[in-house]
Amino acid sequence: MTSPDTAPASFDFGLSEQQEERARRLHRESIVVDLLSQHAGSNIFEDYTPSLQAELQSFLAAAGSPMEAFLRAVYWPYELSKEGRSHLIWDWFQQSGLTCGTYGIGVHDGTDALEKEWQATTQRYADLPWLRFVTTAAEIRAAKRDGLIAFYAHCQPTTPIPRDLNCIDSAYSRGLRSLMLTYNSMDHVGVGCTERVDAGLSNYGVEVVRHCNAVGMIVDVSHCGPLTTMDACRHSSRPVTANHTGAGNFFSHARNKSDEACDCGYGRIDRDRRRARVSDGCDGALDRGLMALLLQPHQGGSASERHAARVSHGPRVRPVLCDARRTRRAII
Repeated sequence: MTSPDTAPASFDFGLSEQQEERARRLHRESIVVDLLSQHAGSNIFEDYTPSLQAELQSFLAAAGSPMEAFLRAVYWPYELSKEGRSHLIWDWFQQSGLTCGTYGIGVHDGTDALEKEWQATTQRYADLPWLRFVTTAAEIRAAKRDGLIAFYAHCQPTTPIPRDLNCIDSAYSRGLRSLMLTYNSMDHVGVGCTERVDAGLSNYGVEVVRHCNAVGMIVDVSHCGPLTTMDACRHSSRPVTANHTGAGNFFSHARNKSDEACDCGYGRIDRDRRRARVSDGCDGALDRGLMALLLQPHQGGSASERHAARVSHGPRVRPVLCDARRTRRAII
């Protein structure tokens, strides 16, 4: 394994040297979790050599569909690292200060060819020497100790999950530990955030929530509609997450959550570009020990009032949800 391609980049955030040093120290010492990382993002491609960029364009042009082209683009940096041709993706993760990011595992019945291809592609990179797929908080801490990047598995069901709880068990056996109940539309689990009406969880959706609780799967409601979100909170015996959402009182968006929803899980709104929300604990999945590292205790007042108080009260150690190479401002 060679060293990263480049030295960490320097970004001018208008910070004093003392603040810069504090950020560096926090990155070195903290467990930094991105609950829904989107890999390095498209900006990474500009940093490859012209010859590699030309190779990428040819590779994408040969894709049979837009989705296939997307998946090729996502995993191409990992493929270069696996082949030993460029470790730029590792370099970017290191520069971000990331401890644990995210990869995807689908909940499906095994008949979807694209899902199976995606699964096989993802597993191809599980043996990268700088990357470790994890299912427990202890494994995240071990990755931090060993200087590796950890990834835990989350599912965004852009294709609705089947009406078969065994499919959840199958995904769990493959490493899935966080399941978002719906995407934007209505399905047989519940209602997504962009539908015209929201009827809450279906009877099957309640079964899904309870089954996730039983096996140790985090229940996530990021794209769920308001009533579906509240139903998940009411029916779950363990706190839920909304790992890429925001406080509705700060910004009106279909995916953002009300104070009532934010309060019900005893979690918090955090200040990153999405103002993401995480919950207070998930026994049997990413355990309470990890969440204790991520969260402050639940406080009185509305979620938006507590968030405003945190912003006005100045710096403190708190979870950092990463945008690769650009996380320094989030922890100042």
